[in-house]
Amino acid sequence: MLSLLLIAATSASFAADRVATKVDVLPDRAATPAAPAAETPPEAPAAVAKIAPLLGARHTADLPDKAALAHHEGAEAALQWLAQYGDSLVQAERAAMLLATYDSAETAAVCRDLLSSPAHAKIRAGAAHCLASQTDAAAEPALVAVLSDTDVRVSVAAADALVVRPGAVDKLDATVVETLPEVVRSHLRPE
Repeated sequence: MLSLLLIAATSASFAADRVATKVDVLPDRAATPAAPAAETPPEAPAAVAKIAPLLGARHTADLPDKAALAHHEGAEAALQWLAQYGDSLVQAERAAMLLATYDSAETAAVCRDLLSSPAHAKIRAGAAHCLASQTDAAAEPALVAVLSDTDVRVSVAAADALVVRPGAVDKLDATVVETLPEVVRSHLRPE
């Protein structure tokens, strides 16, 4: 009997919870904060349509090399655009990495901007890889600045990029290097 009373009381409380509250007035739209408008990317270069599918290779070893990219007019501009505005993380990361095949002031600027941006760590690591091959004078300080990045993927990519730049590691302050995580220090001391 007690269980029947308990069931009846529970059913009554659920029924009371289902009573709809009448809404006479909708809230004022101005009171609701508007979401910030997403920045519209600039128009994609024509070569993006031909380069983007090449970045979808299953393995990074299957990505196009400089000779394959040379067959596409405007490949450098397309890779710059894809690194910044690509449809996916993989596409943007691979575009940033492939920019290493081009040594130009524009490519160095794009990679420096990506490296210091709030972009995903994989894209920033790709930008560090790109800066390894750039002769731009600002590339080295940009790489040194991210050696202590909060994401080790970026720090390791920067360390790897500095190692291939002649004399770059020798310029680093030893006391600063000692503060870096061991994995980053190990990449600064290639065997």
